[in-house]
Amino acid sequence: MIIELNSKQFPNTYYQKKGYGPHVFLIHGFGEDAMIWSHQIACLQDHYTVLIPDLPGSGKSNLPSKELSIELLADFILEIIEQEQINQVILLGHSMGGYITAAFAKKYPNRLLGIGFIHSSVYADDDIKKETRLKSIQLIERGEEEKIEFLKIAIPNLYAEHSKTHRKAEINQHLTNAFSISSSTLIAYTKAMMLRPDNTQILTELHKPILFVVGNEDKAVSPKDNFKQSALAKDCFIYLLPNVGHMSMVEDKDNLQKIINRFLEYVLQHKIV
Repeated sequence: MIIELNSKQFPNTYYQKKGYGPHVFLIHGFGEDAMIWSHQIACLQDHYTVLIPDLPGSGKSNLPSKELSIELLADFILEIIEQEQINQVILLGHSMGGYITAAFAKKYPNRLLGIGFIHSSVYADDDIKKETRLKSIQLIERGEEEKIEFLKIAIPNLYAEHSKTHRKAEINQHLTNAFSISSSTLIAYTKAMMLRPDNTQILTELHKPILFVVGNEDKAVSPKDNFKQSALAKDCFIYLLPNVGHMSMVEDKDNLQKIINRFLEYVLQHKIV
């Protein structure tokens, strides 16, 4: 079921709702839309109510007129929760979706049962990463051809070497979907990621279960940083997937699903209201 969010702040934005049971959000990342979670949706909907937004500017959702920030995208998630009249949820965010998850945990911790970072981080960008993002913005601003060339480099680099050989069809589909995202959206997302604050504090302040999923060949998020972050949280699970880059939803979907299943079962068994 595709539902339109009744929102003045985020007009013409949409999310999917599948299944019945405890509420789990799947929040996609940069250069993606809700369908990046297709395998997880199919597996989870028999036991959970799965909510999968197209973030503003992606998929069917329009980009809002106001300047985008990661904190504003956390408010977008809150509006869906309030429209659905849900008390508490579990948020699982991939990459930029993890940044949104961290911002939500900082602003609205009482609305959470647990959170998961799928190839993501609570750290802010360092100076080198900010400079890389600024160069990406400048390239995309030059025109549509430059945007496509940027994505042709950026998207395959999210995958491990093994995946580049054995997952060509999936990578090409990812690329095709990314091409449909407007330059203005890609720029808005990149600026929002570049300017986001450090949210390390949530690891010690959020007294709920936290999940990290890490690819050993991830070039976008440092596995070493993820292990440092996981050590700060009191109730944390971290999984390192071999031969995986930044995209386990595609590269190792079955093992990712097993991890998610274990985490959700744990969260619900140790629920703190």
